[in-house]
Amino acid sequence: MNTSTKQEQDLLIRLSEGDSAAFAELFHAYSDRVYATALRLMGSHTYAEEIVQEVFMKIWLTRHTLHQVTYFRAYLFTTARNHIFNCLKQLARSGQPVFPW
Repeated sequence: MNTSTKQEQDLLIRLSEGDSAAFAELFHAYSDRVYATALRLMGSHTYAEEIVQEVFMKIWLTRHTLHQVTYFRAYLFTTARNHIFNCLKQLARSGQPVFPW
């Protein structure tokens, strides 16, 4: 489905108003998928866990704008992808192995 459901739109509105229960629902609905994506691209459980926390921290910190988001899943995974790519760039610049496997 390309659009968010009515229930998800309601969660985004509540989240944009600072409702932590709405945030928890979205976190539980999507955190495993974000983790799986991060694990596949980063190759590390540790990095994947950190990325999930950091991506959802970004969601929380920008919550006041989420009522405008029409496609939350696309928004979330674009945020996650960009964060993962930034992490990979930082690792490459630091001289650490980018793919630890």
